[in-house]
Amino acid sequence: MNYLQRRLKGIRTYPNFLSLDQCKYLVNKFNPVLPRDGLSIHDLMSEVRDQKIYDISSKLVSHCRSKIDKNGYIDYHEVVIRDKRSQLVSHVDKQDQFSSAIIYLNDNYVGGQTKICDHVVTPKVGMMLTFPGNRLTHKLLPIQSGIRYVLTCWFIK
Repeated sequence: MNYLQRRLKGIRTYPNFLSLDQCKYLVNKFNPVLPRDGLSIHDLMSEVRDQKIYDISSKLVSHCRSKIDKNGYIDYHEVVIRDKRSQLVSHVDKQDQFSSAIIYLNDNYVGGQTKICDHVVTPKVGMMLTFPGNRLTHKLLPIQSGIRYVLTCWFIK
């Protein structure tokens, strides 16, 4: 195993983690008029009375406990909406957030891939990407056109 393979250990993708209907529901529920900076963030913790969002949150916790860490739970999760005016530079997440997840909710935009170290992940609707965001530098590549919707989640113990 070379240096890059060791570094990228822990990056996983889960195709069709959310159904197309679940993705469409979230896109439609949080379809905003974007502010001047091209970024809109919607906290899902305040939406748990919504049964569909509750079911998605439960699925995230169950996945975390079965695939990542049996003692893990959601620290924070949100729907993030960006257009080409918004940027997310290279960063690492908080130390206590041992795993990060991105679920891609749409694909009708150009650009907007996730870059983790030197590895570029191409978005697919419903796919979940998990990785140790507190250890691996990651960023959003520029969105060239359209609007990108993702559900982001951070897990802690």
